[in-house]
Amino acid sequence: MSVSNIKSTVMRLSTLIPSLSPELVSSLEVSGIRTDADLLFKPIFELYRQLPVETGISLADLENAVALTAQLAAASGTSGDELLTQCIQAEEKAATLFSGVKGLDDLLGGFGGRRVIEISGDRQSGKTSPSTALDRLQVSLAFDIEAAYSILDEVRNSFATTGDTTTVSCIVIDAITPLLGPLLSSVSAHGHSVMTEFGYHLRSFSQTHSCPMLVSNI
Repeated sequence: MSVSNIKSTVMRLSTLIPSLSPELVSSLEVSGIRTDADLLFKPIFELYRQLPVETGISLADLENAVALTAQLAAASGTSGDELLTQCIQAEEKAATLFSGVKGLDDLLGGFGGRRVIEISGDRQSGKTSPSTALDRLQVSLAFDIEAAYSILDEVRNSFATTGDTTTVSCIVIDAITPLLGPLLSSVSAHGHSVMTEFGYHLRSFSQTHSCPMLVSNI
């Protein structure tokens, strides 16, 4: 069986020129069909009715454009055994780190692997102890969630530039509450949405780069 990754970003049809003809793209944009999502997630006959007659685009032309856009926008398929092999190799590549707290290390088997580990507890309960036990920490300051995203982007860009992800063995966020706390509210879901999205971002980063995340929560 083959599976495909679904892209979460929207692609403007103009970026698909010359695979799609400029005339076709222009006619679609005039009709309000400007992105791959506009073209792919509406019934074909509804799209066709949106097009002015004078565009000269036939139903067959539109069907071909939809098929070509789906092909260009889709990620390449990956078989299940290839994904399993990639996961095993990534786990083997990930660094194995220990906090120095024996009970915690025995419980978790260290902080290696592609995972996000959250440490919660009351104030002054020793949540920061595992992170301070890790050697060679490089400190970056972030006072809001956007700054945290920027730091992760810098790390990702350094991986892309050097081609070496082994230079960063672990990322510690101590603590995450000051970043998210001001956004959380009992009368709005926005803060909870930001928190969930950031959690997904951390997990994706960890899994993509075989870099464990250690997050403390106050």
